[in-house]
Amino acid sequence: MSTGMSDETLPQYRSISWAAVLAFGMGLVSFVSLFNPLCVAIAVAAAGLSLIALRQISAKPEILSGRGLALAALFLSVFFMIFAPARMAMRSRLLQQRGKQLADAFLSLLKEGKTYDAHQLSNLKHPSQAPDVDADPNKLTTEDFRGFEETHVIQAIKRIDQKFAYYLEGMEPSRTYSELEIFVFRYRLVPETTTGKRPFPVWITVARQKDRKSGAITWKIADVQENYKGNEH
Repeated sequence: MSTGMSDETLPQYRSISWAAVLAFGMGLVSFVSLFNPLCVAIAVAAAGLSLIALRQISAKPEILSGRGLALAALFLSVFFMIFAPARMAMRSRLLQQRGKQLADAFLSLLKEGKTYDAHQLSNLKHPSQAPDVDADPNKLTTEDFRGFEETHVIQAIKRIDQKFAYYLEGMEPSRTYSELEIFVFRYRLVPETTTGKRPFPVWITVARQKDRKSGAITWKIADVQENYKGNEH
């Protein structure tokens, strides 16, 4: 009597699809897209590779395995492809709202005639000096404040005796420079009819900066212009 096993009863060895393994690894790495939107490309590549792996495994199920791995890779990649951009959009919206609150507070102080208090929300220095986003507002000099009062926007507001209304007309896309983020808001100031002045635009640049050592976040008015020609910071 033969005790040997036939070829049909022997378990068949199946190798794991290399595409499934690579797709799963890329799917895990896709989490970096939460911090850098450009890395969404990794998630897109992982999704494409996982589909290739599934197709290969379906075509040759007798020699290839790894379907579960490929499906997990597909789930991870699709999740990050959707969640990462949505997270970035929500963050941008929240930061824009915070920047607008600061710009509104700045204009409200000017409307109340509290020019010095408005200046304390900014790091605007004398016009002869370039604006410095690292400036400490407690170190702004009398000359800085005098220069602030002499700017075109402040002089225009003084000419209408702080009698004006203002509303937001629009905002520029935010810009990021290393630890610095810039938000530019376009307002329209509408003087009261008793002033005899016409409405005019005001561009307010708000800067959000993170200190590299402490991680502390500071918000400041970085620039105020009547004619916006692009941010130079």
